[in-house]
Amino acid sequence: MSVDIVVHSSVSVKNSLPKVMHLAKQTVTETGKKAGYSQPMISKLSSGVAKLPYENVRTLLNSIPEQYQPLLALDIAHELVGITPPIANGDGLKLDVEALGPRTIRELSQGIDALANSQDEFETPAGHVSDTKDPQEAIYQVLDALFIGYNAVIGICNEYGFSLPALMRKREKVWKMKSYIK
Repeated sequence: MSVDIVVHSSVSVKNSLPKVMHLAKQTVTETGKKAGYSQPMISKLSSGVAKLPYENVRTLLNSIPEQYQPLLALDIAHELVGITPPIANGDGLKLDVEALGPRTIRELSQGIDALANSQDEFETPAGHVSDTKDPQEAIYQVLDALFIGYNAVIGICNEYGFSLPALMRKREKVWKMKSYIK
């Protein structure tokens, strides 16, 4: 199995920068001043004409109020490496908390069901499993749950004024206590 993880040296922020500027009620000019960029450069980044160099990610993140940084950061992480979920920006998904709550529950339930359907394959050594459709479906369903879940977390934080980085640090302490991470 080959691993195709590519780390890009620059990223497009056209999916998230206009949205976070809108949420933050921040103009292109204001964002440019805070980031040390010209208004035309922010416009180019917003439209996808220009890409953000990796070394300037922190500067752009700092130009956005902390509350909205996770949305931009998720998009940048997805664009840089491609193994984190993208931001939800399509017309097929409502991003308000009232809609995301039930949708997240549905996606998590589907992930749990798919994992349960794969249990017999998981209990068999991988080399002895001839049909891997169930484990692959479990991956797809868990990825769907992660996509919806991460976007829901960002939406809930925005709605209620929580700091996602602060909450993440608190959870990391719990995960360390449980020896999930070092």
